[in-house]
Amino acid sequence: MEDVVTLFSRDFFSNPVKKDTFNILKPNDHLTWYRSAGRDTFLKVEYVNQFESTTVLIDSGTYLLVPAQKDPHEPPVGLDHYRCYRIIDPKPVYKPVLLEDQFDMLLGRIERVEYLVPAYLCPPCIKNQELPLFDTLTHYVAYSFIPEPAPVPTQVATDQFERYPVWAFQSELLLVPSKKISIPFPDTCWYWKKGYPDYVPYGVPDFDQKQDGWVNPSFQWNYCGPTAVANSFWWLDSKFDTLSPGPPPLVHDGYPLVKWMNSMPPFLDDHDTLNVIPLIDSLARCMKTSPQGTNVFEMESCLVNWLKDAGLDKIYYESTWFRPEFDKIEKEVKKSQDVILLLGFYDQSCRRIGGHYVTMAGVCSEKMQIAISDPYFDRNEGNPPGPPTHGSGVHNDAALISGPHRTDVHDFYQGVPLMPGDPCFACGAWELVDYPDSIIYTYNFEWLNDNPFCPNQGYVSGPLRTIVEFAVDVSPESCIAIPGDVNGSGGVPNLQDVIYLVNYVFDKDRTATGCKGIDPGTCWPIDPLCRGDVNGSGGALPINLPDVIYLVNFVFDKDRPATGCKGIDPGNCWMPVATRNCCLPVPLPMR
Repeated sequence: MEDVVTLFSRDFFSNPVKKDTFNILKPNDHLTWYRSAGRDTFLKVEYVNQFESTTVLIDSGTYLLVPAQKDPHEPPVGLDHYRCYRIIDPKPVYKPVLLEDQFDMLLGRIERVEYLVPAYLCPPCIKNQELPLFDTLTHYVAYSFIPEPAPVPTQVATDQFERYPVWAFQSELLLVPSKKISIPFPDTCWYWKKGYPDYVPYGVPDFDQKQDGWVNPSFQWNYCGPTAVANSFWWLDSKFDTLSPGPPPLVHDGYPLVKWMNSMPPFLDDHDTLNVIPLIDSLARCMKTSPQGTNVFEMESCLVNWLKDAGLDKIYYESTWFRPEFDKIEKEVKKSQDVILLLGFYDQSCRRIGGHYVTMAGVCSEKMQIAISDPYFDRNEGNPPGPPTHGSGVHNDAALISGPHRTDVHDFYQGVPLMPGDPCFACGAWELVDYPDSIIYTYNFEWLNDNPFCPNQGYVSGPLRTIVEFAVDVSPESCIAIPGDVNGSGGVPNLQDVIYLVNYVFDKDRTATGCKGIDPGTCWPIDPLCRGDVNGSGGALPINLPDVIYLVNFVFDKDRPATGCKGIDPGNCWMPVATRNCCLPVPLPMR
């Protein structure tokens, strides 16, 4: 990319260096480091060098490296300019090395460095279109390390800007030749549903419906409905399984939405690969999946009952929308809700062929694009038009989604709104224009997963359209009031809530009354009263000293003092009812 940069100061000077037993090959190569400012960027970059192979995020361009001549050396030959970008959240490399540069030789010493921290990625660049690049492949990673004082006599250097004295005080950075593997084009449009360690490391899973004999008498794979919901529930369960010591095979089930489905030993983790098929089977029974697939309203009833059986019906509510607008879907996904779409396949006269369920994994608002976990197709892996590239059970490892594996990039498609007068306008508000449009690929869904408002009519001829017909959503309750938010300020309970609750329980506002919290009508007001019932005990006198203790433990993280989260991250700290439950939900029409 092209950028205009402003130079501020000379901060560093680079000498050639002998590392361990590798001698200096080009003793005339020196670089001046000019601190600079230009356009910020945000890129994920993969590189490999002698120390590590890793992927990092880079942002601001911080330095411009300019070839320089240091007296009495000759000018460098074939040395490029470099633009150095800051590496975000670097991870140290614990590899001791011995360093000896030209200044160390003057001092008669060798530096021993115990570990290195990648600070900057420096690709070659062309300045003012002066010369082509001499070496387009070699990048440098600048590693910082703990410096040792180096009182070097003043040196003199010359670069294309000026001749200047070099006052060297200490060595701080090591430039290591590196090979850049890839730089994806930056795209700030996409919002992806996050990954969590136990166990959706790359966002929403991508389970496959083509396994375990899930076919009807016509040999059509008919379990896309329960598979799409399994993707959704697995992600939501992983999001809140925050106290887990680690992913499978470690066994830990800290959230009740998904459990180990087998009643016989061995008892494995709820996110073990062996739990995928039993979970999908259980969901299929729950939503009465038949040879004709899954009815969207049976799916709705199943989700309501599943949440109730898990004891989560006071925390989440289910919504089903016919003809959902793209804007509605976008907002739900960005609120981190679970959204399942029913896609309908229609011919050019808008006769419905069949339907297919998928799970939302991300959204690009500006371009009206969606990313999905598709139980049948794996677009990023070339299917279709090609056949599946691996067995159907591979994606039962939730770290493996539709390509490239172990990344968060799901299959994405382009949405386009439907206009009044379109023959399909009564069945949906928008369509996916690049979803597979041939009956060769979508035959599997003919007559499956009916839409009660736009029923199946079977295939006649021609290419197909993919209409977004229904959205099924599982969302946290919208709350008027939550236990723990005692003073009604919103957000995570904090010290001010503790003070408010203590004042109420010990009646600090009106010491003469002596009510000691037993008469909330005349003591410290908490409106509504349920805000103060932090531990959810209820009863005739719901707000008392145990609530104070509960809230203090949360705010000061007394249960897990090593975490240091101090109540700022309730997902990882002690969880009062406030973070998971409403005491007064918003009335449904207002949501």
